[in-house]
Amino acid sequence: MITMRFVLLLTIILITACSKAPESASIPSQQQDIRAADPPAVGRYVNMEDPLIKEYIVSGVVPAHAEAQWRWTQANPTFRFKLKKLENMRFHADFTINPTALTATGPVTIAWLINGHELVKETHTKEGFKKLEKAVPAEWLKSDVENIVSATIDKIYTSPEGEKYGFIISNLGFID
Repeated sequence: MITMRFVLLLTIILITACSKAPESASIPSQQQDIRAADPPAVGRYVNMEDPLIKEYIVSGVVPAHAEAQWRWTQANPTFRFKLKKLENMRFHADFTINPTALTATGPVTIAWLINGHELVKETHTKEGFKKLEKAVPAEWLKSDVENIVSATIDKIYTSPEGEKYGFIISNLGFID
């Protein structure tokens, strides 16, 4: 009886062991799908609490915590933007003249430049929220490369701790 069971078990093992191996399948292509292009690092508009804000800032902005809705500028804040469209674009910025800074410095003049061209120069005699919106000549703008926006403030506020501040920026960029 043992030999019969042994022979039967051995036969089953041999039959299953001699089965044909499955055909191999090739490894799928490892190329990136070109339809899933990476989003651009910078676009045409930014809010200060944007997670990518550091990509937009070139210089002249005081670091803040990650989700800050506004940031202090220094004497010459500079930002970069990328545009697809150039015609009929307007530059927009929301900013604030701080009351303590204005009391210390007196009226301040801020000049806004787009790729080195002066867009507007305004003197601010009153504290508070300001909104700038002005048409930008298409010939000043560049498509698919960095467009540099900068501002200069003529008087800087120095805090009691010795920090230098210009104005407070909330958002800026190009709209149509």
